[in-house]
Amino acid sequence: MKSPTQLQTQLSKQWQSAARRGERLGEGGFPFSLSIGIPSPSVVQNEPQVIRDHLAAWRTVMAGQVIWQAKAYRALGGEVELPTHWTISSAEEWASGCCNASVAQEIRTLVTLLAEAPLHYHDLLIRRKSLWTKYNLGTLRDLIEVCEHLTPGCCQGAPLRAYPLSGLDTKFIETHRVIITALLEERYPGRVKSAGLESFLGASDEQGHWILLADLDGGLLPLPQMRARTSDLTTCFTTAQTIVIVENEKCLHQLPSLRPDTLAVLGAGLDLQWTSAEWLRDRTLYYWGDLDTWGLSMLATVRQYQPHVIPLMMTRQVLDEHRSHAVREPVPHEAESHAGLSPEEHALYTYLQSHQLRLEQEFLSPRFCAPYFAPEDQS
Repeated sequence: MKSPTQLQTQLSKQWQSAARRGERLGEGGFPFSLSIGIPSPSVVQNEPQVIRDHLAAWRTVMAGQVIWQAKAYRALGGEVELPTHWTISSAEEWASGCCNASVAQEIRTLVTLLAEAPLHYHDLLIRRKSLWTKYNLGTLRDLIEVCEHLTPGCCQGAPLRAYPLSGLDTKFIETHRVIITALLEERYPGRVKSAGLESFLGASDEQGHWILLADLDGGLLPLPQMRARTSDLTTCFTTAQTIVIVENEKCLHQLPSLRPDTLAVLGAGLDLQWTSAEWLRDRTLYYWGDLDTWGLSMLATVRQYQPHVIPLMMTRQVLDEHRSHAVREPVPHEAESHAGLSPEEHALYTYLQSHQLRLEQEFLSPRFCAPYFAPEDQS
């Protein structure tokens, strides 16, 4: 048989498990029961004071509902009412039943957040409580409200601290960047961490967003591959006459090992303000991104800066040829306009958005990509 203290400790331990939190706070999580157990006949016969203390302890439990049942024991010559189960019917009863002030506060805070926050944050809040337990409820409400206002490119080149946040100080985003990044990643899966917070929000980054430069010519850079910041690309740094912008860095293996006078810039993601640089206007410029609404949106951004940019492998034909590799796009881009897209690209954007389709660059084989990078291919 278990004492109230033992089961209160068990309730507290359950709270520390992400799986248990998800189970308890999900649909159908309440009520649940913990087994108290019943004393053996030998304990009833030989340790009557233990039994009296056990019964007295469970009569003092106010949280939840203690289930009592009559049990017959020969040593007593009859029946005795014993606590057999402890039923917890709500998150508030879970909090009260823990008899642990910090755990109880965490439970109440999370329950409040789940009632108020948009659904797309719920899994993260339940799964990673270490992200938010150091904050009070007021700050958490501010964080969620801020994340609902932040959208891709919303900073428009200004620093993070210059983004207007009503009633909050200028360093709010920078101070809370870890949890803000995590929350935004839940809202825009796969878009924030890969690009970096500043890049995703279109904010200037004093430290710079690092990208990969690949020398496809073999004589344009001191090394075959080098790291640089996107801020370093705003002034001319290369004699390469052809620049290939690639959304994702992991696509390096799909590029040709040799293409004369060509430099590839990989991993810029949403950080594309550098493409407004004057020196790019007289270069042959290509853009290759994922075949999804975000990839086409990034193509549109580059084209607004450099109208002569040529898209690579971003057509309906390529999508249809690789349809077996297409997956569901978690959060399609919501464009206010389609400026920068041709009529065909606009139609493809609409199709991808309505079907929530996504063909990632990595699924195209190097053999398929090779003809698009042939030196004589300038279309």
